Amino acid sequence: MTSLVVILLSLFLSTARHSPLMNADQPLDWYLCLAELESPDHQFEITRVNQIEARLTSRLNHRQYLLRGRERVYLTMADGKGGYLPLFDDLQVGSFHCRQIGHNQMELEIRRKNGHQERGIVRLSNDD
Repeated sequence: MTSLVVILLSLFLSTARHSPLMNADQPLDWYLCLAELESPDHQFEITRVNQIEARLTSRLNHRQYLLRGRERVYLTMADGKGGYLPLFDDLQVGSFHCRQIGHNQMELEIRRKNGHQERGIVRLSNDD
């Protein structure tokens, strides 16, 4: 149990150091969802964004993923051949929206089941 706490704390601290987006009003679960998308472990690039989903390509494995939301925000393989990574739950159905706001940036917006709205900007992998 102690090791799990240490791992989560180190993930939180390392992510917080690299991103100026976190503020005290933003719940940790939403922030961790955004941080997972920005993680250098994936190096995602935007392929296409519409209001209800984003197609992302990993610079590491060159696979395409779909970022979607219904009752939760999740990633799946775009080819439909497996893979499912839940990133955030507790959504009102139909409240997930995304839009591209820059070359490799997008804004995500959701509404929780309790009515609270969350919004965040995801800055994905930079071109080298």
